[in-house]
Amino acid sequence: GKFPPITPHTTRASVEAHPGFAAGSTGDFPSARQLVRDLAKPALWTGRVDYVCPVVQVNSAGRWNALPVALAELLAEQIGAKLVAHIVREKAAPDPTATSVARLVQQSGFDGRAPQGTYLICHDLSVFGSTLANLRGHLEHQGSTVLAATALATNIFGTTLVPDSTVLLGISARFRHELSTITTQLGFDYDRLTAREAYFIYGLKNLDPLRNPQAPT
Repeated sequence: GKFPPITPHTTRASVEAHPGFAAGSTGDFPSARQLVRDLAKPALWTGRVDYVCPVVQVNSAGRWNALPVALAELLAEQIGAKLVAHIVREKAAPDPTATSVARLVQQSGFDGRAPQGTYLICHDLSVFGSTLANLRGHLEHQGSTVLAATALATNIFGTTLVPDSTVLLGISARFRHELSTITTQLGFDYDRLTAREAYFIYGLKNLDPLRNPQAPT
């Protein structure tokens, strides 16, 4: 069936206003765990999985983000699953001020062998859903099944990983002579976009921003 929307626990404003956000997002686990205890709602997801896998990533300064791992710890404890925290994002996370185009073209795969089973995946803040979609792909490529995704908070319209087929048809029609640009610049075909990525690309006048992410859109 269709993959369910990402389940957010609270708002991005609440996460970023929390006293533990700055320290937790740069590697301080006590701060991250306090933020998660204060803001996460573990009862939001009542399914059963073998494993909970967070997005494990560093920022551009090389500091680990402890928030997804702290959320995964709490969820794993709540639902009786095992924590898988050794699957690591290959590239550093985009800066918080990164443009939409920069986020699109700076996507990353993951590294690490995943134990076989069913998974819940989680993140702290999901903007386009790209990172969670790529983590899902990494796990499923190895033969596991990802049943659901959750994040402390998501951007508006950023909860749906599977794009609307009519939007994909629109992209195909508008950019039919340039579809290879999407594959070249993003590393995957347009039908693998998340819903918010697809809406964003559909709204572009042309695909020049993907070829030159530094240019203003």
